[in-house]
Amino acid sequence: KIVKAENDSMGGDIHIGLPQSKSITPLLKNNEQFSQKLSASSALLIDVHSHKVLYNKDSASIRPLASITKLMSALVLLDRPIDWTNTTTIEKSDGDGDNIVNEGEIFTLEDLWNAGMIGSSNRAIKALVRNSGLSSEGFVMLMNKKAKELNFNSFNFVEPTGLSSSNVGSANDVAYLLK
Repeated sequence: KIVKAENDSMGGDIHIGLPQSKSITPLLKNNEQFSQKLSASSALLIDVHSHKVLYNKDSASIRPLASITKLMSALVLLDRPIDWTNTTTIEKSDGDGDNIVNEGEIFTLEDLWNAGMIGSSNRAIKALVRNSGLSSEGFVMLMNKKAKELNFNSFNFVEPTGLSSSNVGSANDVAYLLK
């Protein structure tokens, strides 16, 4: 719903009124269970308002997390006393194979955050970890500690990007991490 600012015949601000938040449940026919076939090995669909489980496919199984790992890295980074306006140069130690940030380029830590969270840049995450004041090992220790504090008991991390298939967790814990 688009609402134009009052007393503006031309130009001015346009305000977008978001619709009232609705549960996904009414989208299901006659309150039936979600029945879509998914190719994923594990899945969990939860109504964010009622917390009702709408679909569950082997959600307790432990599987590699891939780039979902970056979300736990983000939580740990947010706990650190980081000045996001600081700049850093991408180093060889930040890895390779990334088309978003390149070795030798200079970024603010905020820009690296955006590249890591939006672009899923492994180099950006590694550069942020390097600038967190912790060693890689110390950072991963905090990732695992944070997971335990949040009762994500299936999570285990060995590095901060998701490149290792040894970063694992269940769809149950991923759903609540996303929440």
